Amino acid sequence: MKNFGFVFLISGMLVAGIPAKAQQSASPEAVQLRVYNNALSLQDLGTAVQALHYLIAADSVKYGKYADTLAILYTQLGAYQPAYVLASRLLEQKGYSEWRMQVKAVSAKNLNAPIDAINAYSELFNKTNKPVYGMELLQLEYAIRRLGEAVGTGNKLLQVLPANDSTKVRMARLNQNAMQWVPMRASIHNILGLSYLDLQDKTNAVLQFEAALKEDPEFDQAKNNLNVAKSVSAGTDTKP
Repeated sequence: MKNFGFVFLISGMLVAGIPAKAQQSASPEAVQLRVYNNALSLQDLGTAVQALHYLIAADSVKYGKYADTLAILYTQLGAYQPAYVLASRLLEQKGYSEWRMQVKAVSAKNLNAPIDAINAYSELFNKTNKPVYGMELLQLEYAIRRLGEAVGTGNKLLQVLPANDSTKVRMARLNQNAMQWVPMRASIHNILGLSYLDLQDKTNAVLQFEAALKEDPEFDQAKNNLNVAKSVSAGTDTKP
């Protein structure tokens, strides 16, 4: 089962270009401000990171607010270790913000630190009720077999997901060489079914896989898992 693809969006407020007024001086900081703005306009995130490091080192009071931007840029670059460390530091020193916790969650996940990622996504989901965070949390909980927590998260997700939600999740087909897009609601039911199956609750597992197929009758994984659940219920040893 493939993880739900998480698209990390750069906040316009956080990475917006520094006002032109600040560029009028010929000081070293003003030069770095121009470097930063020019790098952003070219999507040269590596150079933008270097410029921000210079500015923050030159005047941590005046430019310290750009530490959040730096953490986000690190995440965009796939530099998850410094992103994680910086986000954790900012959360400790300056308190919670959705962006800081999101950087920490995404970085922890990509650093294969599932417990840290679960804790971060759990806080995000509890504070915002955004399904994208709940979906990440659900997949992480099931991946390390926190089955009771996965059931709780999955059921909460179904409650907060709008009835007309059209979000799709990219999932692997059975042969693992192809992918298919399925409704998020179908994916939630499928993971709930797997969780119930692992908890030896065959009845609820079957109900969840049937619910997944009601959302998308062509959902390969749910079809297979439903057959497995019915086989297990009949006393066979087949596993998903």
